[in-house]
Amino acid sequence: MQGARVLPLQLGMLLIAGFASLAWQPGLAGQEVPLESEPRLLCIRPAPSVCRGFPITELALNSAAYRIGEGEGEHLQWDLGAMVNLTDRYAVGASFSFGTPNDGHWGAQIRGRRWFGEQGGAIELGTGFAFVAGADEKERIRATIDVTLVAGPWFGATAHASADREGVDAGGGARLTSWPGMIVGVLVYSFLAVIPAT
Repeated sequence: MQGARVLPLQLGMLLIAGFASLAWQPGLAGQEVPLESEPRLLCIRPAPSVCRGFPITELALNSAAYRIGEGEGEHLQWDLGAMVNLTDRYAVGASFSFGTPNDGHWGAQIRGRRWFGEQGGAIELGTGFAFVAGADEKERIRATIDVTLVAGPWFGATAHASADREGVDAGGGARLTSWPGMIVGVLVYSFLAVIPAT
């Protein structure tokens, strides 16, 4: 059972390695360029006009302020995925989310983003599902929805809600994005993964 829970962590490491190898090429690392130049294929730092796409590497802490029945409660999650800029105003994509290696929480979302300028500010809507272990330790599926205000290339604030037959909860949280989300996520999840073995 422990091996199955650590598997998403290993998958996450592979995804990060792939994104980093693509993005860390000459002209793809997210430097400022004139808007009239050809957009890069991929940028680690999300931007609307200079990139055709960008990876999602977010570390989020969500807390439930309102609950009926059973809910997700406070939980740490790591979101990994990708988005594509359709225009200089809109982007779409998808992500997978992983809880800590010990809680078995995981899920997926489709996302849509509306950019507010070239500095990375945006509002984003995500909807999908999450598998969560209940009080009886049985895994159940919940519908999820997130609305995130992206303050810039590194930070965001999220309103989060989820529901299933057992209950509904709603709350909010904060997230690190881009390089901070990637680096801190690797450190935190590596640390949590080795705790059971010590």
